[in-house]
Amino acid sequence: MNKIQKLIMKLLCNKKIVAIFLGLSLCFSSVTAVYAQTPYANAVYSVSLDIVSYPSGVLTSNNNSETGHSFLVVRNYNSYSIRVGHMSVPAGGTVTVSVFGNRSAHQGVWYNIEGCYSSGINSSNAIRLTTVLTESKLATLNNYINNYDYYDLFDNNCALFSVRCWNAVSDVDLTGTIPIDLWYSIYGTYDFNTNTSVPSKTIYDVAYQTSNSIEYDESGA
Repeated sequence: MNKIQKLIMKLLCNKKIVAIFLGLSLCFSSVTAVYAQTPYANAVYSVSLDIVSYPSGVLTSNNNSETGHSFLVVRNYNSYSIRVGHMSVPAGGTVTVSVFGNRSAHQGVWYNIEGCYSSGINSSNAIRLTTVLTESKLATLNNYINNYDYYDLFDNNCALFSVRCWNAVSDVDLTGTIPIDLWYSIYGTYDFNTNTSVPSKTIYDVAYQTSNSIEYDESGA
């Protein structure tokens, strides 16, 4: 084999090597692309919890203004649904949670009542504090919601319920046995937000907690 033939063979071999590397690169790129498009692949779990409190009356029941209120807002930024308490929250959805003692259908955990009064709450002097929830923290929150499904003025009112749930999943401890006290506690963190952004809901979204599910009930609003 002369020098020219050897050179041609060398070039052909190099082209084969390059082709092999190109093929492998395309293969790995395809696998990476498919993996990245999978909803749960490398997904960052994205759920937030707000605690909201206001000292003045916004919600009404039988034409009687309530003396302030405290509640939770869970926001689901994932591309799949999550469960908050016993309620399923769809992708991109939200839910408000608190306890009520003045609803005849159920005295305990209600969902989305605050959403029916979102415009009034958002324009009031309500403030909120926000934290991020991991999957394990959401599980902890759900345990508290499910285990404290009752109302007691001195043991589990709206402020106490909200504080108890918040402190179970946040590094920022809050205090308050009534809404005004919780308002000051949130204010004292210096990380609060006056833009409460309570999600708007209809009376058809209102539901109360049962032993293992929820019951939609427009009377709650």
